[in-house]
Amino acid sequence: MWFASDMSSLLMDRSMIERVLFAGILLLMAACGPEVGAVGEAGGGDGSAGSSSEATDAVSGSSTSSSGAETGCFEIVYGSLSVDEGTDLEWLSTVREVTGQLTISSLSGTRDLGELRCLESVGGAMAIRRNPNLESLAGLEMIREVDDFLLVAENPRLRALDVPLERVRRLQVSSNPSLESLGLPMLEEMEILEVGYIKCPEFPDPETGLTPVIGGDNPLLQGIDRLESLRSDSLFLIAGQSGLVSTAGIVDVVDAHQQQFPDRQVGVRNVFWGNPNLSEAEVSKVFEAEGRESYGAAQACENRDDDRECVCAF
Repeated sequence: MWFASDMSSLLMDRSMIERVLFAGILLLMAACGPEVGAVGEAGGGDGSAGSSSEATDAVSGSSTSSSGAETGCFEIVYGSLSVDEGTDLEWLSTVREVTGQLTISSLSGTRDLGELRCLESVGGAMAIRRNPNLESLAGLEMIREVDDFLLVAENPRLRALDVPLERVRRLQVSSNPSLESLGLPMLEEMEILEVGYIKCPEFPDPETGLTPVIGGDNPLLQGIDRLESLRSDSLFLIAGQSGLVSTAGIVDVVDAHQQQFPDRQVGVRNVFWGNPNLSEAEVSKVFEAEGRESYGAAQACENRDDDRECVCAF
């Protein structure tokens, strides 16, 4: 678990709901690092969910659209599925649902995900990672739900993350050097958004703390927007983003959420660590929108014009 040095005093003044949310969030964040092992650990610890030949039973049947016409989206994969160079892409184009994990990696011959045009839901974690020529997520126009963790990482040519997701538990976006746009206009439910990552030692010194590793830069990403449909209480963790200069989109999300749910005790909360070109003035706009009169290093540190050190501690 990681905490900035003034976390305990901050949380004393928060509601029980907020304390519970932050405690769970910080536990999750402690597990994230440059290798982002959450998906890999669940699927065997190597960053994959198993080879394509290990996908468990698929059930075939007819599927019809609202007009009654057969759509061809009839496969349900019971278990986990790994999509790579060896996957039968013709068969993949009929998959409507994966009940376990879905890993999409090492696809060197495709620029988009058109083969997944039928996919509507993933019951476990989903990773889109290390696809050297992937430029677009076109093909995921039907996806609405990822029940667990969605990772979009290390796709060197991916320019935009724009899919019609409505529900995801946790979204991490890191190390996509061409990414210019992050927008999920239909997203209603999300617990955590991580842009970049923070990795802290498992057992830091309780007296001095240790310096965290902050990384996962998406250097062309200047802002975050198009999250206007968000209805759930959420935490945005923004770390190590060298291109980030504006918080306008995040302020809009906070304002819209507070207007729609004025009685919520938590709302949309934010943490900004180690964003070298994000000014203190921009950070302050977010916390003003949250209604905070002050904030400490637990919420913001090592951004531009901010000399507070980010510290891992018990």
